[in-house]
Formats: sequence, C-alpha cells, structure tokens
Amino acid sequence: MVDCGTTVNSLNAEAPIEGGLIMGLSSAIGDAVTLDKGAVVESNFTGYPIPKLADAPPASSALANAPFAATDKRIPTLPMLTQAKS
Repeated sequence: MVDCGTTVNSLNAEAPIEGGLIMGLSSAIGDAVTLDKGAVVESNFTGYPIPKLADAPPASSALANAPFAATDKRIPTLPMLTQAKS
C-alpha cells in the first residue's frame, strides 16, 4: 500500500513505486552493498547490480512461490493480488 496523496498524473506515482519494488526484489535476492575496511566498494549505481526489466519477470514468478511455501496453495496467474482476493 502506498499513500502518495493526490496525483495529477498517475505515471508520476507509478514509476517510483515500480522502482521501489525492483529495489526490494533486488535486495531480497541477494544484491548488497559491499564494504572493504569499512568503506563502500560500489561508488555509484554502475557498480551495484540492479535488476533490469528483463530480469523482473522471473522475479515475479519466484516471488509467487512464497505463498506456496507458506500455504501449499499455488497462485497460477499474475497479478497475485487478484488471486488473493478470490
């Protein structure tokens, strides 16, 4: 859930939310900032491997396995939210 207030153009709210989701998936699958003697190794996003759009579809299907692991019930289609409501 996101409380972004009143939006004039929905794309202005959609893009940062999608970016946050990708960053969240990125950290969940193991990407991390590394340290060497207390200093950050990556100097910018060029050294930090953020998933690209081509990497995101497999991430969503992998994420769909989490409810199965918890409930033994498969969610066969995406988006998952519509399945959870039924």
